[in-house]
Amino acid sequence: MNDFHIHSKTNIYLWAKSFNMDNQQPEQNKNSTFKKWFKRVGIGGLLFFTLKGIAWLFVFYFGAELFQDCSAK
Repeated sequence: MNDFHIHSKTNIYLWAKSFNMDNQQPEQNKNSTFKKWFKRVGIGGLLFFTLKGIAWLFVFYFGAELFQDCSAK
C-alpha cells in the first residue's frame, strides 16, 4: 500500500509539473521571433504590411457591397 502511495505522489507531481505556469519559454521565443522579424523589415515593412492589410479589408468590404447590390436587382 505504501508503494502505491509513492507512485501516486510521483504521478501527481509530474502531472502538476506539466501544467506549471512559471515556464515562460514559448513567450520568450515568441518575443525574440517578433524582434528578429521587426529588425529585418523595419518600420517601412511594418507600415507596408499594415496598409496592405487595411487595403484588403476595404477590398472585401466594398466587394461584398458590390455583390450585394447586384443580387438585389
